[in-house]
Amino acid sequence: IFVSNTTGRMLYVLPAIIVSVYVFLCPYTKVEESFNIQAIHDVMYHRQNVSNYDHQSFPGVVPRTFIGPIFIALLSAPSVYVSTFFTQSKIISQYLVRISLGLCVVYGLHKFTRALKSHYDSSTSKFFVLIVSSQFHLLFYASRPLPNIFAICLVLLALASWIRNENQSFIWYSAGAIIMFRFELCILLGTCLLMSLLRGKIGVKETILTALPAGIVILGLSTLVDSYAWGRWLWAEGDVMWYNVVLNKSSNWGTSPFHWYYFYKLQLFYLSKHTFISRSFSIIIPASIFILIFSILPHKELRFIIYTFPMFDAIAAAGYSYIFTRRNRSKLYAIFSLFSMACIIVNMLASIVLLSASLHNYPGGEILQKLHDKVPCTTNQPVHVHISNLAAQTGISHFGEQCKYWR
Repeated sequence: IFVSNTTGRMLYVLPAIIVSVYVFLCPYTKVEESFNIQAIHDVMYHRQNVSNYDHQSFPGVVPRTFIGPIFIALLSAPSVYVSTFFTQSKIISQYLVRISLGLCVVYGLHKFTRALKSHYDSSTSKFFVLIVSSQFHLLFYASRPLPNIFAICLVLLALASWIRNENQSFIWYSAGAIIMFRFELCILLGTCLLMSLLRGKIGVKETILTALPAGIVILGLSTLVDSYAWGRWLWAEGDVMWYNVVLNKSSNWGTSPFHWYYFYKLQLFYLSKHTFISRSFSIIIPASIFILIFSILPHKELRFIIYTFPMFDAIAAAGYSYIFTRRNRSKLYAIFSLFSMACIIVNMLASIVLLSASLHNYPGGEILQKLHDKVPCTTNQPVHVHISNLAAQTGISHFGEQCKYWR
């Protein structure tokens, strides 16, 4: 690719910078993120006092796991502790925990990028970083405390292990993603495992001897942690799977046609002919099967298939690299190379437009912050603030509560 080694190394830092910028520009969270952001706050500030946790008053439709929030709370605790020496504003803690989550995703992307470098070449890995950085949704979502985002951290590590034929790591990461966070990932990662079995990359005996203890350990961990937090015996993701898949209650939140994922997502990628042959073929099969089967469920959101974004980006990067490294061989390759660069630029412009729209999606969080700016916390008299349903859905969290005596 056209960058020097130094610039190439700096290129790999680009996703982390973009994630941090997104957090600073859009620091608040919406209703879909409510459980996890409140749980992170409660683990961080209430610790063992589970009776004060937010989910005791607002449990939500289905129970969610506390494993992700506990991990992020522990990971961000040192930076939050340091920040308290400079400011008592808890909203700074929300910035820090979201950046911590975003960096977990970036770490997964880094491992996935290194796997692509060994599977293809360094040119493909650099194009992958460029494509990921130019697109909006993956990096914008990366710092958002959704179950899908906790899951994608492990999915990226699992896919990196799968590409490198590191079978035991792949199975353990897959078990964590499926059992703790998103059960439907058994389609995506199960397809990857089946392909490895059919191609002789792993044997049935090794699969069983690795998957069985992985499943028992992770299911046991999830059950113990969440049963303690919720005050009853449960497997949180099992309850979610039963509600969404078996009972199909997710359709209560809206439905979309079968082809929605294909129409919306696949049009975002320019895939060269090389994409569908050779080493790219093994990556596109699991992603395509996952989207095909998952399209059966009527309720659709982009975050439900976000795990496939890096896979399609990898396929596109392989095509871009193939064309770009041959740009001097013919005018046709040169034209396609320019077209590839144009696609990345168009993605960047689209990201700016989408970010501009997203800046206005969190009026609840903004109005609470403005209220704190206008009403000082100096009084020790109780101040009662009513938080409406719409405000609670559009940015307000316990991290935004700055005054000790406000209720």
